[in-house]
Amino acid sequence: MLYQRYITSQRWKRRRLRYYKKFGRICAACGTDQNITVHHMSYERLGHELDDDLLALCLDHHRLLHRLYPHTCREHTLLFLVDYQIPELRKIGALTPATL
Repeated sequence: MLYQRYITSQRWKRRRLRYYKKFGRICAACGTDQNITVHHMSYERLGHELDDDLLALCLDHHRLLHRLYPHTCREHTLLFLVDYQIPELRKIGALTPATL
């Protein structure tokens, strides 16, 4: 499946909305609820993603992640969260490498 075609499809829109309904629209790095996107931590199941393949990030953190790791994968996403997740999210047990 071609990524660009999929990411603009109704199928992805429905999948993204299911993710938001289950996990909310909160950035896993900074906790904002503004300009939230869904990041693919893995493209292995593109079109058939598991919840574990996805992570909500604000647009700024999503862009930064891809700038730092152009060929991002689950490990890169976890490294990114170690460096950029605000301490307040770690304290309340929000998404951390240990919980992903």
